[in-house]
Amino acid sequence: FAGNVRFRLAPEQNNGPGGGGQQLTFLVADKTTLLDGLQVRHHQRERLVHAQFAGADFGHSVGIRRVAGEVKSAQTFDRDYLAEKVWQNTMIPAYSFVPPGISGYETRTTEYAEMSQIDREDAAKKVLADLSYGPDKPLKMEIRYNTSENHKNTAVAIQEQLKPLGVEVTLLNTDTKTHYGHLEQHGDFDVARAGWIADYKDPSNFLDLCKTGAGNNYSEYSSKEYDDFLAAGAAAASPEERMKNLSDAEAVGVARDLCVLPLLYYGFHTVVSSKLKGWEDNVMDVHPSRFLSK
Repeated sequence: FAGNVRFRLAPEQNNGPGGGGQQLTFLVADKTTLLDGLQVRHHQRERLVHAQFAGADFGHSVGIRRVAGEVKSAQTFDRDYLAEKVWQNTMIPAYSFVPPGISGYETRTTEYAEMSQIDREDAAKKVLADLSYGPDKPLKMEIRYNTSENHKNTAVAIQEQLKPLGVEVTLLNTDTKTHYGHLEQHGDFDVARAGWIADYKDPSNFLDLCKTGAGNNYSEYSSKEYDDFLAAGAAAASPEERMKNLSDAEAVGVARDLCVLPLLYYGFHTVVSSKLKGWEDNVMDVHPSRFLSK
């Protein structure tokens, strides 16, 4: 065994959807002052089964044309900038809802994942023009987010990114309880920020959020094709068949229909002494001390 294990609590803004609190940590994010005297074996960023996303409201009478404009505009969010500059590399750009790294599952990314940022913006401008939006008739969009300095900085960055497209963005900030209460009650919104930390390492923990009638289906997305793939996965005779159906569901609901707009994956930087054995990187970021030794 490793002997005595000391956990040190440290305040960390980037430790989950609420954006604040305490975190049990010997995981540090670019805090180089903590590296003195420590021989680094790992100092790498890994994806967690945590995701931050935005949603466009499918459930209210705002009009198909406007929703299409909002969704297309949201595709142009510069995720690399958000991850690197706003979140200081504690986040990873996301183009699928289910984070990569779940054994046996093939993530299905959005069609714009392989496009350059410039190409995404050009495509959005064309769609907005086809929908009769432009400098003389801008698309007006409100982005809701819950209180956190990083969430605020993210929303402001997105607001600036959409200006060249002729999209006028206003920001609405509320405390976390009010924000999620509004979403859970299916209140009206244009685009809203949300985050999800998986309860267990399985694609359904994410994909069920877009199922028709699900309590956390904030966008009120509904698709029989998507629901049928989820049902087929639940009834599958083998793990391989189940994962295939869930992957097909993500291809329909997320990659094609954008029931949610994947934005960022939570990530972590890990600093581990070369003397420590038994540390294995994993997407749940679970490292029981009873398996560690030196």
